Parts: sequence; structure tokens; C-alpha cells
Amino acid sequence: MYDTLKLVLYIKDIPIEEITPIDRTKAHFVGISDWQEKNVKYTKHKYNLLYPKCSGKDSGWTIWVKRDRYIIEGSLAKWYFGNNIQTLTLAQAKKGIVDLGRDIGVGKYIYKAEVKRIDFSSNVYTKNPPHSYFPLLDFLIGFYRHHIKDHKSVYYDTKTGDRQIVVYDKKLEAEQNKMTIPSEAKGYKNILRFEVRYKTKGIYNYLSKLKINKKPFNVSDMLEERRFTYFADEWFELYHKIEKINHTKDIMPAKNKRTAKEISEAVFARLMNEIGLSKVLDYVELEYELSYKGTEALRPENRRKVQDAKKNIKQTYNIPITKTYEPIAELNQLMKERQEEIKETMMRLDI
Repeated sequence: MYDTLKLVLYIKDIPIEEITPIDRTKAHFVGISDWQEKNVKYTKHKYNLLYPKCSGKDSGWTIWVKRDRYIIEGSLAKWYFGNNIQTLTLAQAKKGIVDLGRDIGVGKYIYKAEVKRIDFSSNVYTKNPPHSYFPLLDFLIGFYRHHIKDHKSVYYDTKTGDRQIVVYDKKLEAEQNKMTIPSEAKGYKNILRFEVRYKTKGIYNYLSKLKINKKPFNVSDMLEERRFTYFADEWFELYHKIEKINHTKDIMPAKNKRTAKEISEAVFARLMNEIGLSKVLDYVELEYELSYKGTEALRPENRRKVQDAKKNIKQTYNIPITKTYEPIAELNQLMKERQEEIKETMMRLDI
């Protein structure tokens, strides 16, 4: 989804009669400060446009109004949902942008704003705490890897600073920032966030990959389906290119000492788990039919042998077996499924 944005909208791109004042019922006036350009001093006005329903410490869009431009920075997800744990579809992003243009007072001309920063991110719900996966994510060509002291996040940065990847525990971050956790996320203990941040140069590198020598990259470009699809694909592709350390874990450790009988039973249990119990019980019936013909097949004592055989097989089937768990295999699957879901649902408003 699209999350944090930095937009620059030049006043020359808006007919003067189309500009209306910022909605002061929703935006707080913060103050006036000076700025200098080409040795000429100007003043700029700062506003905070509040996110609806948002309880976090970063509670609104920061809007600078200068003599020739608006500078708009904030989270599109928090603007739409009141939190950025939930993730925006493209349809929801479009609606959020329309509402933003209305409340700033520029209406549809918000589409002409240049995108100077854009974050594309999403969540996966993991079996284990997110920090347990971080040591398994190793180097990525073209980026250098580092993490903060408490190992709660992993960062990948380019030397030019055009892109940054951040992997972190989204639920922990939300709790630390006193963000309201939406009901659909409360049932999940472990929310891993994979986030790709594009700065201005990173956005233009993206355009060159598409062989589009277009500057600037506007909000209208950002909201095209093909651009959104590209960001979703690169979100997964960058994860996929990270070298992984694939440690395996035993879900249930095996006993150190087992008899030959226990080993044999464990082997049969493993085979039955692969084949399926119902299929194995069908084989019991087949063996019975091959062993007893005519009236012999109907004798109660012979039929009892089948029931006893099935009982023994069920007991063997229920023997606990050691299963191997691969965290990276789990994460790979979750990320791929999420990429596909992002693209499949991008035109939905009702998620």
C-alpha cells in the first residue's frame, strides 16, 4: 500500500479562483517562520491537518504554505483509517487523495502535486515474533544492512539514499506510539512489516526502469493501476532478492532414546500422515476382502479382526512425530501470498 508521502504542489499549477482556504475546522495553524531562497527572505505558514480517528503521536499532515507552493507530508493510511496498520488498496488511496485535496483547499489540482517521497509497505502475520526472523535476512546487493541497537528493526540503505527498506515489528511500533490497533489486527500477536521507501531519486530511477523519461512524477501518475502494480511487484522482488539464512527448527524434539519398535511406529506414523488416514483404512478393507471370501467374510470373529487392525493403525497414526519447521519458507510463502492479494484487491473500497 501507499503510506507516507511528501508532495509539492506549485501554486502556478492551480487557477487562482480554484484555491480556497485550508479547512480550519480540521487543520490547526502552527505558526509562521522565515525561509530564504536566492538571498531573498520569505515567510512560510505551517498547518497540522489532523488525521480523523487517529490517536498516535504523529496525528496529522504537516502542511507548509509558501509564496509559490504547498509542501504536504504525512501518512495516507492514517488519513484514511486513523492508523497505518491497516493497508490501503489503490481505490482507497484515490479516495484519500480526493479528501486531502478538498481539505487543503486545492481540490482536484492535488493530482498535479509532485511526489518527492513515497512509501510502499504491507504486513504479514507470522507464527513467531517478527524479531526472530530478522537475523535470517542477510545481505542485499546494492544495499548495506544495519539495525538499531535493540534489534527491533532491520534497515537496508543504498549509498545514494534513493531507497530504503525497513523490516520491523508493526504491532510493537504501534503500541510504542500509542496508536489505536484496529480490531482485525488485535487477534494477531505477530505482525511483520516490510516497507520500501522511495526518495525523489528513487522515484526517477523507477521511471527509467519503465523507460519513461518523465519528470516530475505526479500524484496522478502514482494513482495509475500499472504504477501501483509495479510498486507491489518491486515490494516483493526486493524481499525475494535478500539473501536468506534458512535455519530449520524442530516443532517437537525427538526423544534421545527410542526402541526399534518405537522407531518403526514413528516411520509408519509419518507415512500415514503423508498418505492420509482414510486411505490407509481403505487398504485394511482391501486386505480383508483379499483374505476372506464368501461366508468367511461375514463371520463376526473375522470382521472383529478388521476393527482391531483399524484401532491399532489409528493408535500408530496418533503417535507424535518430529516435524521440521523452516521460518524462511514460511516467510517466503506469506510474502508471495500478500503480493498477490495486494494486486487482486487493489480496486476494492470495502476492505
